[in-house]
Amino acid sequence: MVDFHYWYRASITQAFLAGIISFTQPGIWTALSNLGAGGLSSVTTAYIATSVSYGLMVVLSAPTAYLMNRFGIRFVVFVGCFGYIFYSAGLYLNSKTGAQWLIILGGFLCGVSSAPLWQAEALIALNYPEKHRRGLFIGIWQALNKLGSIIAGIIVTILNVNSDKSGKVSLNTYVVLIAIQATGPFLAYLVAPPEKVIRTDGTKVHDNRTNDTFMQSLKKFWNILTRKEILILAPLMLTNSWYKTWQGNYMVHNFSVRARSLNVLLSSACSAIGDLVGAWALDYPGVSNKVKARVSWVVFAALFSGYFIWAFISQGHIQANGITDIDWHGSSFFAASYVPFVIFKIPCELVFNWIWWVVGLYGYRPSEMSYVIAVIRGLESLGGVLSYVVGVVNKNDTTNLAISAGAFWIVLPFATYVAWTVPDAVAPEDIEDEEFGKVQIASDDSEAGIPEEKVKDSSVSLVKKVSDDSE
Repeated sequence: MVDFHYWYRASITQAFLAGIISFTQPGIWTALSNLGAGGLSSVTTAYIATSVSYGLMVVLSAPTAYLMNRFGIRFVVFVGCFGYIFYSAGLYLNSKTGAQWLIILGGFLCGVSSAPLWQAEALIALNYPEKHRRGLFIGIWQALNKLGSIIAGIIVTILNVNSDKSGKVSLNTYVVLIAIQATGPFLAYLVAPPEKVIRTDGTKVHDNRTNDTFMQSLKKFWNILTRKEILILAPLMLTNSWYKTWQGNYMVHNFSVRARSLNVLLSSACSAIGDLVGAWALDYPGVSNKVKARVSWVVFAALFSGYFIWAFISQGHIQANGITDIDWHGSSFFAASYVPFVIFKIPCELVFNWIWWVVGLYGYRPSEMSYVIAVIRGLESLGGVLSYVVGVVNKNDTTNLAISAGAFWIVLPFATYVAWTVPDAVAPEDIEDEEFGKVQIASDDSEAGIPEEKVKDSSVSLVKKVSDDSE
């Protein structure tokens, strides 16, 4: 008979739950983004709303870390599941009536929700797993995030299969996706607190909660932000998603609605493949962290560079020949202009997961990890603001592409340095967990409010067990 208590609180179950919640919220949001301009016929309004969302995520990154360490992960996940649906509703209203106010308001509410949800789901992925399964957890989390886009891609492709011209997607597309997003707050209640998570190796998950004041929290946030490894990774975090602005323009300006709808499905499937391949590669046994970091980064850099070269060629050909409404039926340039675009999602996803994996190698404590995640999410969001502002201000697709490619090539030396200097041994905090896990965890639980008698009993039991084993 299956032990429901064990199954529900198992670390792997919580990884799947984080992924499913991500699927219902940012997963659906990403699906709409993959349509290009949120499925609308013009990029400007959607990009302004997206810039508002990213801007709020930058401002709220540090306060969210404070809330997460003060009130716990479940509360923050719950708060993070309320804003996305308003953005989707705004897209629906704009597509139906032309009204723009709800898109902007939705972008604001989406930003307020995204900051806590993005940080909480990342903390689950980095803090809950066993050390040797961190890559797997990141892969599951991100692959299930793409499940939202895959399901949405199937839906929007079916609903828009007859739209072989450019323009807006079907209104029913938004209705179905909004219904999926409405399940998020209910799923948030299923997230287990760190101290109740059960790992396969018997070690406990350290609780990230502290009694720090807000000002103490800001000081710790600043200390993490100024760490050497974070400063060197910062340029990559800032520019990792800049290509999305050009990609959105490329889809909206050049392809039919059904081709854009198919892009949601295929891009998400490729991204999920990238997540799973990355999980396998980064957790591969018998290979040092240094070797994995270096080899994987060289592969990523080569793939990115090749993609940008293709993008310049494809964009130039489209503009030189005045090609529009590219569709899988009757367009000779469809395969050459579309297939590489979709496949590129694999290295994009690999780089995203690589950043999280590298940060996990530095052995931050759970309470510190909240600030690390806040810094990463804040920098990613700032990069999103800058890229989408460029997309709104500048209407030339080739210029947007050049900015994206230039930004990536500028950060290559920084990321390469990190790949060559990652720690290869287990971090000190992890060594402590391995050798003195039970006693250390008891001490942490005491600080979290567990009676001291239980701590002492736990410590005595461990000492007795060690003594018995030695005899």
